[in-house]
This record gives sequence, C-alpha cells and structure tokens, in this order.
Amino acid sequence: MSCRRMSIFAITLLATAVFLMPVESRGQTAPSVPEVTPATTAPAPPPSTWSLSLGLTYSDTRGNSEVEASGGSFSFSGSTAWWTVNTQITTARTSSGDSLLAESYNASLFAMHKLSARLSAGAMVLADRGEPQGIDLRGVGGVGVLWAVVARPERSFNLIAGAGAEAEDFTFGPGSTHPILHLATQGSLQVGPAGKFAHDIGFIFDTEETDNYRVIADASLQAPITHWLALQLTYSLQYDNLPPLPTLKKTDTILAAGLTLTFGSSQKAAPGGSRSGAL
Repeated sequence: MSCRRMSIFAITLLATAVFLMPVESRGQTAPSVPEVTPATTAPAPPPSTWSLSLGLTYSDTRGNSEVEASGGSFSFSGSTAWWTVNTQITTARTSSGDSLLAESYNASLFAMHKLSARLSAGAMVLADRGEPQGIDLRGVGGVGVLWAVVARPERSFNLIAGAGAEAEDFTFGPGSTHPILHLATQGSLQVGPAGKFAHDIGFIFDTEETDNYRVIADASLQAPITHWLALQLTYSLQYDNLPPLPTLKKTDTILAAGLTLTFGSSQKAAPGGSRSGAL
C-alpha cells in the first residue's frame, strides 16, 4: 500500500514538473522572430559644387600710335542636386589718348531647376552696355527650358529655347520695350589631356518686328598652366540686324587673350549662364 501511494506521489510530482516546465523544454520550439533586414536606402544625391573664375587681358601700344586695351571677366557657378545658379560679368575697353574707341560691358544671372536627367527649366536676366554702339543700357529677362543632348565629362551639348522681354535705353532719343524669343546652343569639348574648347551661340528675336534680331556668340579655348591658372583665348561676336543708328555697323567682334584663375570644388562650369541667353 505504501508502494502504491509512493507511485501515485511520484506520478503526480512528475506531471506537475512537466506542467511547470518551460515551453522550449517540452519538445516544442519557440515562435521564430522574423529577421529584420535594413530597408534599401536611396542613393545619396551628388555633392554641391562651386567654381569661381577671374580673367584679365591687357595690351598697351606706344610710339606713333597710342592705343590701350583692357578687359576682365568674373564668373561664378554653384550647383546642388536640383538647382544650378550662374553669374557672369565681362568688360572690354579700348581707348586712344582721351578718345574712347570701343567699350563693352555684359552681365548675366540665371537659375535653373532640374526636371529630369536631361531636361531643366530656369529664368535669366541679361544686361549689356556699349556707348560707341549707341546702347546706354539694355536688359533681357525671360524663362526657358534646356535639353542636354550630350552630357559627358569630356563633351557636352545643350539646346535652349525660351521667351521674355527686352528693354533698351539708347544714348540718344527714347528707348523701347518689346517681347522676345531666344534660341541658343551651348557646348564644350575636351582638347588634349586638359585643354577645353567652349562655345555659346544665342539668337534673340523681336516678336513685334521680325527684322529686329541679334546674334551673340562666344568661343573660348583654354590651356591650363597649373591646376588653377590657365591661358585663355576668347572670340566674341555680336550682330545687330537693326542697330540704333543707321550709321553704325551691324557687327562687333572682340579677340582677346589673357590669363584665367579658377577656384572652387569643381573646375567644370555648369550649363548656362552666358551672355548669349543660354539658360
């Protein structure tokens, strides 16, 4: 009888122990915790870049003729993942004694927003002055789109189209304001290991008077001397089909050679920002 009681007591104790035993030790596995994998992160946007350039040209002739010619340029370009801002100022002046033979001042400011890898939209402001050409001050404001046909580190080509308004103040008589359309091409090409050729060609049309149009073209060839110093040859052309005075010539050109200093996080200028109206 005592053995029966001891057997019942042993069975009861064993059952209680099994009941109180943790779930994992009863031959069952604990629910598995799903493995958490880190979410795929989007690629980091390209870093912001900026570039600043200063240029200077000068020539002085003495003797039977006294002619002094000087010029300067300033440009700044800043770029983020979605925005690009460019500004450019150029000057050229030629005099003989106290007589002013030629004078040209040009400035541009523009901002561009990237809509896709190749398409961008932006706004611009252009201004120029040239008293020998009869222009006291001329300004252009407008908006447009840019299509990057070719966008490679060693070669680029852009097409630009836009619309806006042009206001002109002449050195004589009243000025004028009229709507305009502008078309432009812009590109660059690496020459040799480190040289660079660049061009900007812009066409500005008066929509109210079809004979009133201008062509502005710039071409430059740059050969680096050091990482930040380069020799630059520049050719600029401006054609005005309807000059302010009938006695004025329609075409003005400037050929200049000088030194250019470039500083910044990127030696490569962003598209646009030229005096041709290229957004």
